[in-house]
Amino acid sequence: ILVIFWGRYRLKFLKKIVANQTKEINRQMEENKKLYEQNIRNEQFKNDYFVNLSHELRTPLAVLDGHINLLNRWGKNDPEVLDESLQASLDEVDRMKKMLEEMLALARLENVDLSSEELDCDVGKVCNRALKNFQLLHDDFEIVLDNRLIYPTHARISENHFEQGLRILLDNAAKYSPDDRKEIVITVSEDEQFVITSVSDKGIGISEEDINHLFERFFRADKARNREIGGTGLGLSILARLAENYQGEIEVNSELGLGSTFTLKFPKIK
Repeated sequence: ILVIFWGRYRLKFLKKIVANQTKEINRQMEENKKLYEQNIRNEQFKNDYFVNLSHELRTPLAVLDGHINLLNRWGKNDPEVLDESLQASLDEVDRMKKMLEEMLALARLENVDLSSEELDCDVGKVCNRALKNFQLLHDDFEIVLDNRLIYPTHARISENHFEQGLRILLDNAAKYSPDDRKEIVITVSEDEQFVITSVSDKGIGISEEDINHLFERFFRADKARNREIGGTGLGLSILARLAENYQGEIEVNSELGLGSTFTLKFPKIK
């Protein structure tokens, strides 16, 4: 009887060991799968990064080449051509500089350690700071902060990255607001899971068709208008990358001619 009992006990014990080992192996396989998929996404991102960058740099380089040739032929003896071509060249150099800076910012978002203690952002404080900085640059705008947080609430994102995302939204709101509707509202709230920040404007709005492409790199809804006001078409793709890397969300509501609301959600530190 003792032999039978001991045999059954050993069998049960071995089954438990096998079950635990199987569970651990499955866990490691799942982690390896996630790492592999992340590496694939990173590799695809790098490939897209260089393809898109080389494609987008062609236009400003072609413009520079054209104006340099114009200067070489006529600019030496024509002050009007000289001034116009120099200014156009400086504008294109500035555009390329901004594009490269934003592409580098996008590339740096690839690896975020979500366990880092540095990922602690006082959202209300950063919104206040961003509002004051915006007012310094755009004193012709009416901008309001509607803070609905009862207590200081923190999100799991680096403070710099959150401010960068908010600045992108504010810059876009300013760019696409007509002179007679320069009004922006920042709304901060929370739910059980997220700290929620919305930026609303009364600008020209976005069509439903264009909303589906907004977060693609270099996409610009109104290319003619965008050429006039500047911009690289990278800001919203940086924003989408921020939301993805910090396990957040981004939403857009817009109506042509009436304005847009962009909403950022980042995990709340409880």
